[in-house]
Amino acid sequence: MVGQGLVASLARPGGNITGISILATELDGKRQEILMEMVPAARRMAVLADAHTVSSSNMRSLQEAASARGVELVIRTVERPERIVPEIEEARRQRAGLPDPPCASPRHF
Repeated sequence: MVGQGLVASLARPGGNITGISILATELDGKRQEILMEMVPAARRMAVLADAHTVSSSNMRSLQEAASARGVELVIRTVERPERIVPEIEEARRQRAGLPDPPCASPRHF
């Protein structure tokens, strides 16, 4: 987020950005495991990855771990900040995650 100019620093972002920055990639597998435990019915999940920092070996490891649990992992790589929302919308179109309940607004994740 700092490298892309979205925030001034991690200590004092100076803006209103919601999300996480994964600095410890060795914990990615555990984060994925926890997410799968929280959403056990999901059979397809999406990862939004920064094209400038993502490691192909790390993404491959996450895909293998998801596959071992019967989950398809869709990786959406983002090169520019203005592509974040379109990539999230594309992940939704690809049905990553659980379907919306019948009464839910299509804008809710």
